[in-house]
Amino acid sequence: MLIGDKAATLAALRPFLREGAFLPHLTITRSAWHEDPEQCLDDIEARQWVDGYAVRSSASSEDSLEGSHAGVFDTVLRVGDRSALTHAIDKVFKSYDRRLLRDPSERVLVQPMVRDALLSGVASSLDHVRSGPYWVLNYSAGADTTAVTSGTGHVITYYIAHGAERRRIDARLDDLLLDLDALNTLMEVPFEVEFAVSPRWGTVILQVRPLAGLTQPTPAASQLLTSVARDVKYYLNPSRDRPAHQQYPAGNGPTLLGIMPDWNPAEIIGTRPRRLATSLYRNLVTDRVWAHSRMKYGYKDLTGFPLLVEIQGLPYIDVRTSCASLIPAALPPLLTRRLADHYIAALRSHPELHDKLEFDVVHSMWGPASNARMERQLAPDFTGKEQTEIRNALIALTNDLIDGTQPWRADQQAIRSLPGNTRRALKAPEGTVTRIEQLLDPCRKYGTEPFAGLARAAFIATELLAQAVEVGALTAAERDCLLASAAGGVTSDLVEQLKSDRDEFLRVYGHLRPGTYDILSPRYDEGLDRYFGGAVPEPPKTLRALTEQPIPLDELSKALRGAGLDFDALTLVRFAQQVVRGRETSKLAFTRNVSDALTSIKYYAHDHGLSIDDASHLSLNDILRNPDAMELAELAAEGREQWHRAQQIVLPPLVADSADVWCMQLPPSKPNFITCERVIADVADIESGADPECRIALIRSADPGYDWIFARGVAGLITAYGGVNSHMAIRAREFHVPTMTGTGEQMFNRLRAAARLELDCGAQTVRILQ
Repeated sequence: MLIGDKAATLAALRPFLREGAFLPHLTITRSAWHEDPEQCLDDIEARQWVDGYAVRSSASSEDSLEGSHAGVFDTVLRVGDRSALTHAIDKVFKSYDRRLLRDPSERVLVQPMVRDALLSGVASSLDHVRSGPYWVLNYSAGADTTAVTSGTGHVITYYIAHGAERRRIDARLDDLLLDLDALNTLMEVPFEVEFAVSPRWGTVILQVRPLAGLTQPTPAASQLLTSVARDVKYYLNPSRDRPAHQQYPAGNGPTLLGIMPDWNPAEIIGTRPRRLATSLYRNLVTDRVWAHSRMKYGYKDLTGFPLLVEIQGLPYIDVRTSCASLIPAALPPLLTRRLADHYIAALRSHPELHDKLEFDVVHSMWGPASNARMERQLAPDFTGKEQTEIRNALIALTNDLIDGTQPWRADQQAIRSLPGNTRRALKAPEGTVTRIEQLLDPCRKYGTEPFAGLARAAFIATELLAQAVEVGALTAAERDCLLASAAGGVTSDLVEQLKSDRDEFLRVYGHLRPGTYDILSPRYDEGLDRYFGGAVPEPPKTLRALTEQPIPLDELSKALRGAGLDFDALTLVRFAQQVVRGRETSKLAFTRNVSDALTSIKYYAHDHGLSIDDASHLSLNDILRNPDAMELAELAAEGREQWHRAQQIVLPPLVADSADVWCMQLPPSKPNFITCERVIADVADIESGADPECRIALIRSADPGYDWIFARGVAGLITAYGGVNSHMAIRAREFHVPTMTGTGEQMFNRLRAAARLELDCGAQTVRILQ
């Protein structure tokens, strides 16, 4: 069916849908309004729409196959009397450009105002971010029919795969889903509708418009979801293949798959990484290193059980394996399995906590607020004796880490030996498989494994200070100052070095990439100006002054002793200073080996007639096998095809059932706010190349290679992924930059589309101003 202007489209579709599917409407042409406005007003008032009017543009140039021109022309809602109607029609016509106004047939659309909406929103015939084969419903409860399009409402989002058997998501949307099916047979292009549900009008469609520039998903795209469902079913199955010689400590209950728990891939390699990035991350961290490191810190030994699985190229964490690895080794097997079952059940009941696993679900250490948390979370399902056993094991683990065997000290020694061990191993020429192995082998033993341990210790230090705030032993500002002081000014060191000696800066920091595992992400020393530009501002003075002020520790010592811990506040602060700083310096150290390995892979690809893009689609194992150039090219093509397929797949951040592949609600995320500062500024989409200076920078996920934004005078920061202990959260505290991390995809995409935001971390709010 051909698409006309807004009014023409509604009129053409009306006969083919159920009665009442569309709001009634009438149109006013430019010539009629110019010649006899009073008659036009009489015609409108004769409709007796008692709740007022909505006056919308219906220009011939909008909602076309070439472009939507959304927001270019005015819409006036909640129009009341005749005078207001006159002003509204004049305003909409005046928003048309001169060329349109010369055409007497240009018109505006007048509809009754839906004032009693129970819910309203937008439904599209495909995922227009990825052109995936889904119906996408975004809606918000309440009378404001612009809540979704303006970004001001609490939005509920559903994805429903084309051709899937639909689960009822909300009985009030049944008629809409039937209307969408009918429209899909009529429309020749992807489309979206604005809709509302109200007691007076029922389920009504307000507008229908084509999605310009998009094409209908192919049948192969829908068939792909069958493979996705098969993979999900396999990885959720507790009896799937496990190492035959090892007993799985987490029991035989079902698992969950998440992108944010533990070593969250969403933040570190992204939700749809290329094959080389995923395989490198698995090799260096999530296959064995993560579990061996955790075992040394007093937790259950999950060595041999990979943490990360792939669903048709999408990386997910096996949440049951993660939960089991955070249970103290001292607990007996039966209690271990029951705890793992409990944690999975709790997260299944509250999927919104998927990015706060160790804060609100799993008990992996002991602190001043742990007893109250345990009573809330474990008391209903565990006996008093079992709770005491869990409590004692966590207290012993925490004491041993901070004031006992202190395994992190060995990790400090190991990370310091990484450069020397790498130099001694590095004998092979650049661009060879042997050289790549000589960079990665010491990186695992002396780089990522000690980093994993120091990151675990730093998490516990940070969580102890957070719990001190929770029980009133510290203020939030005091906690932030202690953590900023503990970080030791790693990024301010970077800024100072850049200001004083560019060559020395490149020697120390030149290997950093915004995407640590991404061969397509340029190193600092491959394009310094693209990251830092010209002038480098002074690091902020305010936080430095704050960290020099003494912070009273008596209440903190009392809180620690009251929790049954053997160390005082000064011991905790010294521990935090060493492990938080150690985490950051070890990250700087091991990423050099990773970055140098990627550079060597780039040369290897060139020698085999492949581009860097080709190399990004090879797995690390493909490269280490060292096949001939023809086979490498075939493997790269296969990897590229898988990556393109993955772009069309949408899965929830927490997958609980294979049915989630076909119909899913995206859970709302509760973001984390860093500092108590407030900023109003324009938005800078960093992935699109925007300059962050004096703006609120939006980055989907950020690792050490994004430190350059702080040297560019960023005013605020928002990330889709990451928690209070993420790399960028640490940097934000150090620089006192108001920051919101872990917004989730939905909120992040709405904020990224805005022009100007107010980010108030003290009030824990973000508002779209433009």
